[in-house]
Amino acid sequence: MGLDGCRGGLGRRSSCPLKPNTVRRYRDYLMNDLIPAFGAIRLERLTHVHITYFIAQQQAAGRGPVTLRRCLTTLSSALNHAVHTRRLPYNAARFARLPRPAAAKPGLSRDVSLAGVGGWTLPG
Repeated sequence: MGLDGCRGGLGRRSSCPLKPNTVRRYRDYLMNDLIPAFGAIRLERLTHVHITYFIAQQQAAGRGPVTLRRCLTTLSSALNHAVHTRRLPYNAARFARLPRPAAAKPGLSRDVSLAGVGGWTLPG
């Protein structure tokens, strides 16, 4: 069984109904990223090395950390389902080191020098 076999199963599991937008997002990651990268590899042979190589390729191609994290989360969810249904002995993506998204800039900052004592200003 490879990732190619996951295409038809999205959204069909009655025990875990997914919202239509979630199904679309999973299908997009599956079709555009995961199957092209891992489709030739049987899931039983998928290793942490394959996942690490995929992450490095995606980063080198300029893939954003949030998108890459979501893509890997989709893969890990599919592999977790295969583990829970006893199709796989382990999830090869479970301990993959993913890039952390950049910290969000705060909306307000305290600027004593420009606004007097204890004034609040918007950054910019």
